Amino acid sequence: MKRLLPVVLPLFLGSCNQYDLFQFTGFEQEKFSTKADILFVVDNSDSMQEEAEALATSFAAFVNDLAAEQQDFPTEDLSDAVSIYASYVGDPDNFVNYQLGVTTTDVDAGPGVLYGAGKITRLDDDVPNAFATSVLCEATCFADPPPAGGSCGDPLGANVTSTWLDCECDTAWQANCGGAKEEHLEAVFMTMCRSVPNPPAACFDEIDDFGPADVESNKGFIRTNSTLIPVVVTDEGDDSRRLQNQEPLPVAYANLFAQFNTRMVWTVIGPYREQGGGFPCPTGASNWGTLRLSYFVESTNGLYVPITDQANGCNTRDFDDALDQLGQLLRNLNRTFRLSTLPEAGSIAVFTSDGGVIHEAELLGFSDSGVPQYEDGWSYDLQTNTVLLHGDAIPEVGEDVTVYYKPQDGNPRNLPF
Repeated sequence: MKRLLPVVLPLFLGSCNQYDLFQFTGFEQEKFSTKADILFVVDNSDSMQEEAEALATSFAAFVNDLAAEQQDFPTEDLSDAVSIYASYVGDPDNFVNYQLGVTTTDVDAGPGVLYGAGKITRLDDDVPNAFATSVLCEATCFADPPPAGGSCGDPLGANVTSTWLDCECDTAWQANCGGAKEEHLEAVFMTMCRSVPNPPAACFDEIDDFGPADVESNKGFIRTNSTLIPVVVTDEGDDSRRLQNQEPLPVAYANLFAQFNTRMVWTVIGPYREQGGGFPCPTGASNWGTLRLSYFVESTNGLYVPITDQANGCNTRDFDDALDQLGQLLRNLNRTFRLSTLPEAGSIAVFTSDGGVIHEAELLGFSDSGVPQYEDGWSYDLQTNTVLLHGDAIPEVGEDVTVYYKPQDGNPRNLPF
């Protein structure tokens, strides 16, 4: 990250000491959290078998890379919490407090249901196998049954076999082909509806099969002060039911997500669309449907990875590379800051851990998906009450950024230093 010279804000000038001044102005502090709730939204249409298999077989390396030092952190008492914190302070690059879930784009089959193992945490035994079975047993369309090979008890390895599926899934893997209507955004929304004790009223709309009995069926998946990271894996654009046909900007879903007051950073492993239009590797995806996915990636400083490799004849890309990029995103989550309350105009200040100041970014224009584009620095989005970092202002791994602001409610806050 580009280093900026430390400065003293005009706020500190005057006869008052800093403590009194911060008590009076009511500044509040927002900092980075290591918690990440990762939701894989898998396209289970009949064109996605190869990609789903690649996702499952590559995942073990991803988990091992994400937490290079495999440790089990018990959480029974205060001493356990201290051990976890000490581990993070000693090696923050290798500590992401993650949990995983898998759902599909086939909302009609079960809107927002977490399949297979349900919620998978970093403390669970054999996380890669739990994830693989969630994807392959219930979230993959096997239009062409894999060949036999190996025996029960063998690890998944680099290739999926029908023998492994029979051992791990019984017959559940044989009937999971979704329809041709991929609803990525609706799947994310309904997963969120199932994860909280008091879902928004829109969760109960008659367009989905969701009722009072489904509340908290994904209990604990969205945690307080965590970042929700939807990871959409698809070769199609979005066709969610709450948007008009061919409507490119998913503002309606942005408003729905905002009701959960949860920080979100989106990742899409999907069809590659060039800025201005055009698909170098056509997958049948629509322009408007792909723009919907790009909208959330761009508006949350997320990650978009083409699902095809243009340099390799437009074949399915190496998922090791795609998951490695996701790992880098997880290690560097402190680029978005969801504020607790609305700030007073002009009161936001952003600092690096060494006392440098990050300045407000200049608006350069808008992308094809209607998302503002900025120069290096920070910007504030009123709709989501979020401070976003851009360009060289995004910190390197292990660097800290802190956001200060004055809440509109004016309540005094404790000195944040």
